[in-house]
Amino acid sequence: MAENQLGQEAVDKMKLKAIETKHGVIYSRDALILNGAELNLYPFKFVVKTSLSLAACDPDLHDETDIDIEFIFSDVQRMTIYKADEFPNEKYSVSSFDLVEEECEKEYVNVILSTYDHVFDILGKYEVKYL
Repeated sequence: MAENQLGQEAVDKMKLKAIETKHGVIYSRDALILNGAELNLYPFKFVVKTSLSLAACDPDLHDETDIDIEFIFSDVQRMTIYKADEFPNEKYSVSSFDLVEEECEKEYVNVILSTYDHVFDILGKYEVKYL
């Protein structure tokens, strides 16, 4: 019981910050539609291929067509994938692409990427590629 309370206390202190992209901050659950993913175990690299609705960004671009965007995670130290409705820390999410503000190892960062169907919680390096 005490261990459970300790874990909950750590979650309660979780601080997330929206990551600014080329198109602003990505909001809304249906902003990113998963088109595919690639996993390479050595070196540990994970690519999430999505379609981004620019109307779901801040600032919003309602008259623009959706664009393809890839989130490339390299030097992955830890990765957890959840179904969207099963992500335990959803109430702390600020946007669809959040940085967990906590100390991480060396040059690695912890990011949470939320797509329509899945949530990816990844510790590593990341790059955003606009297609």
